[in-house]
Amino acid sequence: MGSGLLTTVFGLFHVQVFLEAYKLPLADYALGSVIFAIINTVNDLVGAWYVDVYASKAQHRSDWVGWSLVVFGGMFLLPFWPWTQNKLFHFVASMSCYDTLFSWSAILMG
Repeated sequence: MGSGLLTTVFGLFHVQVFLEAYKLPLADYALGSVIFAIINTVNDLVGAWYVDVYASKAQHRSDWVGWSLVVFGGMFLLPFWPWTQNKLFHFVASMSCYDTLFSWSAILMG
């Protein structure tokens, strides 16, 4: 339930934060979205493989879930912490880190 709430809030506000508050140009937003789509595809495949190979064999998988959800909560805050330089990199890093931890947590929870 908590990850669903974070995802809803993130989805509603990340566009507004980057385009209106940080004044990210629309062309950079589009480029960042393409870069994010590529990174997202790769990290979902690698994350699923990693969980299958390593985390599923761990004795205390709940520890992995707990730590991943803590880091996931931190990644939720990344877009709302303004960077002074390179808004495109901030956008791509925020989206990629958030989605990576969201996917990782969802895969771990099954």
